Amino acid sequence: MKHFDRHPAEPASPAPRPVEPEATCSAGFALDDMLIVLAACMVEPPRLRSNDLALFARARETLVALLAPLPEWVEEVFTASPVQRIERAVHTLRLLSFVEVGNDEAGRPQLAATRWGREWIERPAKERVKRLLDSLKSPSRRRAEGGGLNFLPYDWPTIPSHEFDEPTAIVTAFQDLPPGIFFDLVEFLRHRSTAANPLLALARSGKRYYWLPGVVEQIERLWTRRLLGFFGDRLVLLGGVRLGKSGGGISFALTDVGQYLLDQVNDFTFAEELAAEVVVQPNFDVVFLTPSIPTEAALGRFAERLGTGVGTLFRITRRSILTAAATGLTAEQALATLRQAAPKGVPDNVAREIASWFGQCRRVTLRPAVLVRCPDVETARRVLAAGGKSVTLLTDTVVELHDPQAKPALLRKLREVGVFASE
Repeated sequence: MKHFDRHPAEPASPAPRPVEPEATCSAGFALDDMLIVLAACMVEPPRLRSNDLALFARARETLVALLAPLPEWVEEVFTASPVQRIERAVHTLRLLSFVEVGNDEAGRPQLAATRWGREWIERPAKERVKRLLDSLKSPSRRRAEGGGLNFLPYDWPTIPSHEFDEPTAIVTAFQDLPPGIFFDLVEFLRHRSTAANPLLALARSGKRYYWLPGVVEQIERLWTRRLLGFFGDRLVLLGGVRLGKSGGGISFALTDVGQYLLDQVNDFTFAEELAAEVVVQPNFDVVFLTPSIPTEAALGRFAERLGTGVGTLFRITRRSILTAAATGLTAEQALATLRQAAPKGVPDNVAREIASWFGQCRRVTLRPAVLVRCPDVETARRVLAAGGKSVTLLTDTVVELHDPQAKPALLRKLREVGVFASE
Protein backbone atom coordinates (compact mmCIF):
# COMPACT_ATOMS: atom_id res chain seq x y z
CA MET A 1 0.00 0.00 0.00
CA LYS A 2 1.01 3.61 -0.49
CA HIS A 3 2.18 5.53 2.58
CA PHE A 4 -0.01 8.39 3.80
CA ASP A 5 2.38 10.26 6.11
CA ARG A 6 1.44 13.59 7.63
CA HIS A 7 3.68 16.49 6.71
CA PRO A 8 5.74 17.52 9.79
CA ALA A 9 4.47 21.10 9.64
CA GLU A 10 0.82 20.11 9.92
CA PRO A 11 -0.89 20.43 13.31
CA ALA A 12 -2.76 17.58 15.00
CA SER A 13 -5.79 16.69 12.89
CA PRO A 14 -9.43 16.62 14.03
CA ALA A 15 -11.33 13.36 14.29
CA PRO A 16 -12.19 11.86 10.89
CA ARG A 17 -15.62 12.78 9.49
CA PRO A 18 -17.97 10.54 7.49
CA VAL A 19 -17.75 10.84 3.70
CA GLU A 20 -19.91 9.74 0.79
CA PRO A 21 -17.89 7.61 -1.63
CA GLU A 22 -18.35 7.96 -5.36
CA ALA A 23 -17.61 4.27 -5.91
CA THR A 24 -17.12 1.29 -3.61
CA CYS A 25 -15.42 -2.08 -3.78
CA SER A 26 -15.48 -5.10 -1.50
CA ALA A 27 -12.15 -5.86 0.11
CA GLY A 28 -12.79 -9.59 -0.08
CA PHE A 29 -10.81 -9.91 -3.31
CA ALA A 30 -7.73 -11.06 -1.41
CA LEU A 31 -9.56 -14.09 0.01
CA ASP A 32 -10.93 -14.90 -3.44
CA ASP A 33 -7.40 -14.76 -4.82
CA MET A 34 -6.27 -17.25 -2.17
CA LEU A 35 -9.09 -19.61 -3.14
CA ILE A 36 -8.12 -19.44 -6.81
CA VAL A 37 -4.45 -20.18 -6.15
CA LEU A 38 -5.21 -22.94 -3.64
CA ALA A 39 -7.67 -24.60 -6.03
CA ALA A 40 -5.05 -24.53 -8.77
CA CYS A 41 -2.52 -26.13 -6.44
CA MET A 42 -5.00 -28.92 -5.76
CA VAL A 43 -5.93 -29.55 -9.38
CA GLU A 44 -2.63 -28.99 -11.21
CA PRO A 45 0.22 -27.82 -8.95
CA PRO A 46 2.08 -24.95 -10.69
CA ARG A 47 5.78 -25.36 -11.41
CA LEU A 48 8.39 -23.44 -9.41
CA ARG A 49 11.83 -22.29 -10.46
CA SER A 50 14.57 -24.37 -8.87
CA ASN A 51 16.85 -21.44 -8.04
CA ASP A 52 14.43 -19.32 -5.98
CA LEU A 53 11.23 -21.44 -5.78
CA ALA A 54 9.20 -18.65 -7.42
CA LEU A 55 6.41 -19.37 -9.89
CA PHE A 56 7.41 -19.74 -13.51
CA ALA A 57 6.09 -16.90 -15.67
CA ARG A 58 3.74 -19.21 -17.56
CA ALA A 59 2.30 -20.66 -14.33
CA ARG A 60 1.82 -17.14 -12.95
CA GLU A 61 0.08 -16.00 -16.14
CA THR A 62 -2.28 -18.98 -15.95
CA LEU A 63 -3.29 -17.98 -12.42
CA VAL A 64 -3.60 -14.29 -13.35
CA ALA A 65 -6.13 -15.20 -16.05
CA LEU A 66 -8.41 -16.64 -13.33
CA LEU A 67 -8.56 -13.44 -11.21
CA ALA A 68 -11.58 -11.18 -11.09
CA PRO A 69 -10.74 -7.63 -12.29
CA LEU A 70 -10.44 -4.78 -9.77
CA PRO A 71 -11.13 -1.05 -10.23
CA GLU A 72 -8.00 0.86 -11.23
CA TRP A 73 -8.11 2.99 -8.09
CA VAL A 74 -7.96 -0.14 -5.92
CA GLU A 75 -5.07 -1.60 -7.92
CA GLU A 76 -3.10 1.63 -7.62
CA VAL A 77 -3.51 2.31 -3.92
CA PHE A 78 -3.20 -1.24 -2.65
CA THR A 79 -0.44 -2.34 -5.04
CA ALA A 80 -2.88 -4.93 -6.30
CA SER A 81 -1.89 -5.57 -9.88
CA PRO A 82 -2.82 -9.11 -10.99
CA VAL A 83 0.78 -10.32 -10.61
CA GLN A 84 1.09 -8.76 -7.15
CA ARG A 85 -2.21 -10.34 -6.13
CA ILE A 86 -0.95 -13.80 -7.11
CA GLU A 87 2.34 -13.29 -5.26
CA ARG A 88 0.49 -12.06 -2.17
CA ALA A 89 -1.92 -14.99 -2.26
CA VAL A 90 0.94 -17.49 -2.55
CA HIS A 91 2.79 -15.81 0.33
CA THR A 92 -0.27 -15.88 2.59
CA LEU A 93 -1.12 -19.50 1.74
CA ARG A 94 2.42 -20.52 2.59
CA LEU A 95 2.25 -18.66 5.91
CA LEU A 96 -0.95 -20.59 6.68
CA SER A 97 0.68 -23.89 5.64
CA PHE A 98 -2.14 -24.36 3.11
CA VAL A 99 0.43 -24.91 0.33
CA GLU A 100 3.96 -26.25 0.35
CA VAL A 101 6.85 -26.84 -1.99
CA GLY A 102 6.77 -30.40 -3.32
CA ASN A 103 8.15 -32.30 -6.28
CA ASP A 104 6.47 -33.71 -9.36
CA GLU A 105 7.21 -37.16 -10.81
CA ALA A 106 10.35 -35.81 -12.46
CA GLY A 107 11.62 -34.33 -9.19
CA ARG A 108 10.96 -30.73 -10.26
CA PRO A 109 9.67 -28.33 -7.57
CA GLN A 110 6.00 -27.41 -7.62
CA LEU A 111 3.51 -25.66 -5.34
CA ALA A 112 1.13 -28.24 -3.91
CA ALA A 113 -1.84 -28.00 -1.55
CA THR A 114 -1.44 -29.51 1.91
CA ARG A 115 -4.00 -31.50 3.87
CA TRP A 116 -4.85 -28.36 5.85
CA GLY A 117 -5.36 -26.41 2.64
CA ARG A 118 -7.69 -29.05 1.21
CA GLU A 119 -9.69 -29.15 4.44
CA TRP A 120 -9.98 -25.36 4.51
CA ILE A 121 -11.20 -24.91 0.93
CA GLU A 122 -13.86 -27.60 1.41
CA ARG A 123 -15.50 -25.66 4.25
CA PRO A 124 -18.47 -23.32 3.65
CA ALA A 125 -17.48 -19.73 2.86
CA LYS A 126 -18.26 -18.32 6.31
CA GLU A 127 -16.41 -21.12 8.08
CA ARG A 128 -13.32 -20.46 5.98
CA VAL A 129 -13.25 -16.80 7.02
CA LYS A 130 -14.14 -17.57 10.65
CA ARG A 131 -11.30 -20.02 10.97
CA LEU A 132 -8.80 -17.36 9.92
CA LEU A 133 -10.35 -14.71 12.16
CA ASP A 134 -10.59 -16.93 15.23
CA SER A 135 -6.88 -17.72 15.06
CA LEU A 136 -6.18 -13.98 15.40
CA LYS A 137 -8.74 -12.93 17.98
CA SER A 138 -8.27 -12.30 21.70
CA PRO A 139 -7.76 -13.52 24.33
CA SER A 140 -5.17 -15.62 22.52
CA ARG A 141 -3.94 -13.05 20.03
CA ARG A 142 -0.59 -14.10 18.64
CA ARG A 143 2.09 -11.51 18.18
CA ALA A 144 4.94 -11.97 15.73
CA GLU A 145 6.06 -15.46 16.76
CA GLY A 146 5.25 -18.83 15.30
CA GLY A 147 3.77 -19.93 11.99
CA GLY A 148 0.47 -18.97 10.42
CA LEU A 149 -1.10 -15.54 10.47
CA ASN A 150 -0.47 -13.32 13.46
CA PHE A 151 -2.66 -10.48 14.66
CA LEU A 152 0.22 -8.10 13.97
CA PRO A 153 1.19 -8.52 10.31
CA TYR A 154 4.73 -7.17 10.67
CA ASP A 155 7.89 -7.61 12.70
CA TRP A 156 8.39 -5.41 15.74
CA PRO A 157 11.28 -5.30 18.22
CA THR A 158 10.48 -7.08 21.45
CA ILE A 159 8.45 -4.77 23.71
CA PRO A 160 7.46 -5.82 27.26
CA SER A 161 3.66 -6.15 27.31
CA HIS A 162 3.35 -4.12 30.54
CA GLU A 163 4.83 -1.12 28.72
CA PHE A 164 2.98 -1.31 25.43
CA ASP A 165 0.31 -3.75 24.23
CA GLU A 166 0.23 -3.14 20.50
CA PRO A 167 -2.70 -5.47 19.64
CA THR A 168 -4.89 -3.59 22.11
CA ALA A 169 -3.65 -0.24 20.79
CA ILE A 170 -4.48 -1.29 17.23
CA VAL A 171 -7.99 -2.35 18.24
CA THR A 172 -8.49 0.93 20.10
CA ALA A 173 -7.55 2.91 16.99
CA PHE A 174 -10.37 1.34 14.95
CA GLN A 175 -13.03 0.30 17.43
CA ASP A 176 -14.84 3.67 17.77
CA LEU A 177 -15.68 3.76 14.04
CA PRO A 178 -19.37 2.92 13.46
CA PRO A 179 -19.83 0.05 10.98
CA GLY A 180 -20.96 0.79 7.46
CA ILE A 181 -19.92 4.47 7.64
CA PHE A 182 -17.16 5.57 5.27
CA PHE A 183 -14.22 7.64 6.53
CA ASP A 184 -11.38 9.17 4.56
CA LEU A 185 -8.31 7.00 5.09
CA VAL A 186 -5.85 9.92 5.12
CA GLU A 187 -7.91 11.86 7.69
CA PHE A 188 -8.19 8.74 9.85
CA LEU A 189 -4.44 8.09 9.80
CA ARG A 190 -3.58 11.75 10.47
CA HIS A 191 -5.87 11.92 13.48
CA ARG A 192 -4.71 8.62 14.97
CA SER A 193 -1.04 9.52 14.50
CA THR A 194 -1.30 13.01 16.04
CA ALA A 195 -4.20 13.34 18.46
CA ALA A 196 -4.63 9.65 19.39
CA ASN A 197 -1.15 8.19 19.16
CA PRO A 198 -0.28 5.85 22.08
CA LEU A 199 3.42 6.07 21.21
CA LEU A 200 3.39 9.83 21.83
CA ALA A 201 2.03 9.18 25.31
CA LEU A 202 4.97 6.84 25.97
CA ALA A 203 7.43 9.42 24.66
CA ARG A 204 6.00 12.07 26.99
CA SER A 205 6.14 9.82 30.05
CA GLY A 206 9.74 10.75 30.75
CA LYS A 207 11.05 7.21 30.26
CA ARG A 208 13.51 6.30 27.54
CA TYR A 209 12.74 3.45 25.13
CA TYR A 210 15.49 2.24 22.83
CA TRP A 211 12.97 1.31 20.13
CA LEU A 212 11.10 4.63 20.16
CA PRO A 213 12.31 7.54 17.95
CA GLY A 214 13.18 10.75 19.73
CA VAL A 215 11.43 13.10 17.27
CA VAL A 216 7.66 13.66 17.38
CA GLU A 217 7.24 13.59 13.62
CA GLN A 218 9.07 10.27 13.39
CA ILE A 219 6.85 8.78 16.09
CA GLU A 220 3.78 9.94 14.18
CA ARG A 221 5.06 8.40 10.97
CA LEU A 222 5.88 5.16 12.78
CA TRP A 223 2.36 4.75 14.16
CA THR A 224 0.86 5.70 10.79
CA ARG A 225 2.78 2.88 9.15
CA ARG A 226 1.69 0.41 11.83
CA LEU A 227 -1.96 1.31 11.38
CA LEU A 228 -1.65 1.21 7.62
CA GLY A 229 0.02 -2.19 7.79
CA PHE A 230 -2.81 -3.62 9.88
CA PHE A 231 -5.37 -1.99 7.62
CA GLY A 232 -3.93 -3.48 4.43
CA ASP A 233 -2.64 -6.84 5.64
CA ARG A 234 -5.49 -7.71 7.97
CA LEU A 235 -8.68 -5.70 7.43
CA VAL A 236 -8.38 -5.61 3.64
CA LEU A 237 -6.97 -9.14 3.41
CA LEU A 238 -9.83 -10.65 5.42
CA GLY A 239 -12.67 -8.51 4.09
CA GLY A 240 -12.94 -6.45 7.28
CA VAL A 241 -13.61 -3.21 5.37
CA ARG A 242 -15.38 -1.96 2.29
CA LEU A 243 -13.28 0.39 0.19
CA GLY A 244 -14.48 3.64 -1.33
CA LYS A 245 -13.28 6.29 -3.77
CA SER A 246 -13.99 9.75 -2.39
CA GLY A 247 -12.92 12.93 -4.14
CA GLY A 248 -9.74 11.45 -5.49
CA GLY A 249 -8.88 9.82 -2.16
CA ILE A 250 -9.55 6.47 -0.51
CA SER A 251 -12.19 5.89 2.12
CA PHE A 252 -13.23 2.81 4.05
CA ALA A 253 -16.05 1.45 6.16
CA LEU A 254 -15.80 -1.33 8.72
CA THR A 255 -17.84 -4.44 7.94
CA ASP A 256 -19.13 -6.81 10.57
CA VAL A 257 -16.21 -9.08 9.65
CA GLY A 258 -13.91 -6.25 10.71
CA GLN A 259 -15.93 -5.71 13.87
CA TYR A 260 -15.63 -9.43 14.65
CA LEU A 261 -11.85 -9.28 14.30
CA LEU A 262 -11.80 -6.21 16.58
CA ASP A 263 -13.97 -7.98 19.20
CA GLN A 264 -16.91 -5.59 18.78
CA VAL A 265 -19.44 -8.29 17.80
CA ASN A 266 -19.77 -12.00 18.55
CA ASP A 267 -20.75 -13.07 15.04
CA PHE A 268 -20.83 -11.81 11.49
CA THR A 269 -22.77 -12.39 8.30
CA PHE A 270 -21.10 -13.65 5.18
CA ALA A 271 -22.54 -14.22 1.74
CA GLU A 272 -22.60 -17.96 1.20
CA GLU A 273 -21.56 -19.34 -2.15
CA LEU A 274 -24.29 -20.49 -4.47
CA ALA A 275 -24.37 -24.23 -4.94
CA ALA A 276 -22.54 -25.24 -8.09
CA GLU A 277 -24.65 -26.54 -10.96
CA VAL A 278 -22.70 -29.44 -12.40
CA VAL A 279 -23.71 -32.09 -14.93
CA VAL A 280 -21.81 -35.37 -15.30
CA GLN A 281 -22.26 -36.67 -18.82
CA PRO A 282 -22.13 -40.32 -19.99
CA ASN A 283 -18.96 -39.53 -21.98
CA PHE A 284 -17.22 -38.74 -18.65
CA ASP A 285 -17.19 -34.97 -19.22
CA VAL A 286 -18.04 -32.77 -16.23
CA VAL A 287 -19.90 -29.60 -17.26
CA PHE A 288 -20.21 -26.55 -14.96
CA LEU A 289 -23.36 -24.52 -15.55
CA THR A 290 -22.30 -22.02 -12.86
CA PRO A 291 -18.78 -21.26 -11.60
CA SER A 292 -17.55 -22.61 -8.26
CA ILE A 293 -13.90 -22.58 -7.23
CA PRO A 294 -14.31 -24.98 -4.25
CA THR A 295 -16.18 -27.47 -6.45
CA GLU A 296 -13.45 -27.25 -9.08
CA ALA A 297 -10.87 -27.99 -6.40
CA ALA A 298 -12.83 -31.00 -5.14
CA LEU A 299 -13.37 -32.53 -8.59
CA GLY A 300 -9.84 -31.76 -9.67
CA ARG A 301 -8.56 -34.41 -7.28
CA PHE A 302 -9.75 -37.19 -9.59
CA ALA A 303 -10.52 -35.58 -12.98
CA GLU A 304 -8.42 -33.94 -15.69
CA ARG A 305 -8.94 -30.20 -16.13
CA LEU A 306 -10.11 -28.97 -19.53
CA GLY A 307 -11.16 -25.40 -18.75
CA THR A 308 -12.15 -22.85 -16.11
CA GLY A 309 -15.28 -20.92 -15.18
CA VAL A 310 -18.24 -22.54 -16.90
CA GLY A 311 -18.60 -25.23 -19.57
CA THR A 312 -16.77 -28.54 -19.84
CA LEU A 313 -14.15 -28.08 -17.16
CA PHE A 314 -13.12 -31.68 -16.41
CA ARG A 315 -13.02 -35.17 -17.88
CA ILE A 316 -12.83 -38.31 -15.77
CA THR A 317 -10.27 -40.75 -17.17
CA ARG A 318 -8.62 -43.97 -16.06
CA ARG A 319 -5.36 -42.07 -15.68
CA SER A 320 -6.93 -39.38 -13.49
CA ILE A 321 -8.54 -42.04 -11.28
CA LEU A 322 -5.27 -43.97 -10.88
CA THR A 323 -3.52 -40.72 -9.97
CA ALA A 324 -6.20 -40.00 -7.36
CA ALA A 325 -5.93 -43.52 -5.95
CA ALA A 326 -2.19 -43.01 -5.51
CA THR A 327 -2.96 -40.10 -3.16
CA GLY A 328 -5.26 -42.27 -1.03
CA LEU A 329 -8.63 -41.25 -2.50
CA THR A 330 -11.24 -44.03 -2.66
CA ALA A 331 -14.05 -44.78 -5.12
CA GLU A 332 -16.63 -44.02 -2.43
CA GLN A 333 -15.13 -40.58 -1.79
CA ALA A 334 -14.92 -39.71 -5.49
CA LEU A 335 -18.50 -40.78 -6.19
CA ALA A 336 -19.78 -38.95 -3.11
CA THR A 337 -18.10 -35.74 -4.32
CA LEU A 338 -19.61 -36.15 -7.78
CA ARG A 339 -23.11 -36.81 -6.46
CA GLN A 340 -22.93 -33.83 -4.12
CA ALA A 341 -21.88 -31.53 -6.97
CA ALA A 342 -24.27 -32.97 -9.59
CA PRO A 343 -27.89 -32.91 -8.37
CA LYS A 344 -29.05 -34.86 -11.44
CA GLY A 345 -26.85 -37.75 -10.44
CA VAL A 346 -23.98 -39.71 -11.96
CA PRO A 347 -24.64 -41.88 -15.06
CA ASP A 348 -24.48 -45.59 -14.25
CA ASN A 349 -21.69 -46.28 -16.76
CA VAL A 350 -19.55 -43.52 -15.24
CA ALA A 351 -20.10 -44.82 -11.71
CA ARG A 352 -19.26 -48.40 -12.77
CA GLU A 353 -16.03 -47.39 -14.51
CA ILE A 354 -14.90 -45.24 -11.61
CA ALA A 355 -15.45 -48.15 -9.21
CA SER A 356 -13.69 -50.52 -11.62
CA TRP A 357 -10.66 -48.26 -12.09
CA PHE A 358 -10.27 -47.80 -8.36
CA GLY A 359 -10.72 -51.54 -7.90
CA GLN A 360 -7.76 -52.26 -10.16
CA CYS A 361 -5.40 -50.45 -7.80
CA ARG A 362 -3.10 -52.36 -5.47
CA ARG A 363 -0.40 -51.24 -3.07
CA VAL A 364 2.97 -52.89 -2.82
CA THR A 365 5.88 -52.24 -0.50
CA LEU A 366 9.30 -51.30 -1.86
CA ARG A 367 12.36 -51.50 0.34
CA PRO A 368 16.10 -51.90 -0.25
CA ALA A 369 17.62 -55.25 0.60
CA VAL A 370 21.00 -57.01 0.51
CA LEU A 371 21.16 -60.44 -1.14
CA VAL A 372 23.83 -62.93 -0.11
CA ARG A 373 24.44 -65.43 -2.94
CA CYS A 374 26.09 -68.61 -1.65
CA PRO A 375 27.98 -71.25 -3.66
CA ASP A 376 26.12 -74.13 -1.98
CA VAL A 377 23.43 -75.06 0.54
CA GLU A 378 25.89 -75.61 3.40
CA THR A 379 27.28 -72.07 3.08
CA ALA A 380 23.75 -70.65 3.03
CA ARG A 381 23.03 -72.44 6.32
CA ARG A 382 26.13 -70.90 7.89
CA VAL A 383 24.99 -67.43 6.73
CA LEU A 384 21.54 -68.07 8.26
CA ALA A 385 23.11 -69.10 11.53
CA ALA A 386 25.33 -66.02 11.62
CA GLY A 387 22.55 -63.59 10.66
CA GLY A 388 19.85 -64.94 12.93
CA LYS A 389 16.60 -62.96 12.77
CA SER A 390 18.13 -60.31 10.51
CA VAL A 391 18.19 -62.64 7.50
CA THR A 392 15.75 -64.83 5.56
CA LEU A 393 16.39 -67.77 3.21
CA LEU A 394 14.88 -66.93 -0.20
CA THR A 395 16.16 -69.99 -2.12
CA ASP A 396 18.48 -72.85 -1.27
CA THR A 397 21.52 -70.64 -1.89
CA VAL A 398 20.24 -67.01 -1.63
CA VAL A 399 19.84 -65.26 1.73
CA GLU A 400 18.25 -61.80 2.20
CA LEU A 401 19.51 -59.32 4.76
CA HIS A 402 16.45 -57.28 5.79
CA ASP A 403 18.19 -54.07 6.82
CA PRO A 404 21.06 -52.83 4.61
CA GLN A 405 22.37 -50.85 7.59
CA ALA A 406 23.15 -54.16 9.31
CA LYS A 407 25.52 -55.22 6.53
CA PRO A 408 28.81 -54.41 8.41
CA ALA A 409 27.67 -56.42 11.43
CA LEU A 410 26.75 -59.42 9.26
CA LEU A 411 30.09 -59.30 7.41
CA ARG A 412 31.92 -59.28 10.73
CA LYS A 413 30.03 -62.36 11.97
CA LEU A 414 30.60 -64.19 8.68
CA ARG A 415 34.35 -63.61 8.87
CA GLU A 416 34.32 -65.12 12.35
CA VAL A 417 32.93 -68.37 10.90
CA GLY A 418 35.15 -68.35 7.86
CA VAL A 419 32.75 -66.98 5.30
CA PHE A 420 34.16 -64.08 3.28
CA ALA A 421 32.09 -61.74 1.10
CA SER A 422 33.02 -60.04 -2.16
CA GLU A 423 31.09 -57.18 -3.77
